[in-house]
This record gives sequence, C-alpha cells and structure tokens, in this order.
Amino acid sequence: NEAPMIREQVVEKMAGIARGRSFVLDLSQVSLVSSMGLGTCVDLRNCAEKAGLQPTVYGMNRHLTDLFHLMRIERLFNILKTSHELDKVLAS
Repeated sequence: NEAPMIREQVVEKMAGIARGRSFVLDLSQVSLVSSMGLGTCVDLRNCAEKAGLQPTVYGMNRHLTDLFHLMRIERLFNILKTSHELDKVLAS
C-alpha cells in the first residue's frame, strides 16, 4: 500500500506552498482509480484545505469524471478541464 507514503511526501511539499494558492492533482495520466485512490484524493484535498490551499484536479478522463460525479467527490475540488485553465491557475 503506497498511499501513506504518497500522502506523507505530498503533505511535505504542501508546506512550501503559499496559502491561497492552488494544490493541483494532475490526473491526466491516470486511466483508473481504485477506492483506495479515491480515498487518497479526498485525504489530500483535506490536507490542502488545512494548509490554506485550493484543492484542484486537472486532466480527468471521462471515466474519472463520471466516477467523481457518482461518488459526489467533484464538489470537493475545483475541476480544471483545459490546459488553458491550468495555465491560469499555475500563473496566479
């Protein structure tokens, strides 16, 4: 189970991001997500909020979009659909 190790590494990186900025999960190379993966996404979202960051997801394919919607997870994140939207978020 890699989830705790991933969480620890990501949370360490969050500490170096200024409050008010976006924390972006880039899922553009992800085709499927397990229940453990969904739990990790939600856990990282909660960590981002505690760190004063805006939880954001980018690059979801149709399957992931449907899954996030079905599980009602999409309401927890700012969802970026285009590279233009991502560029704007990263530039701010």
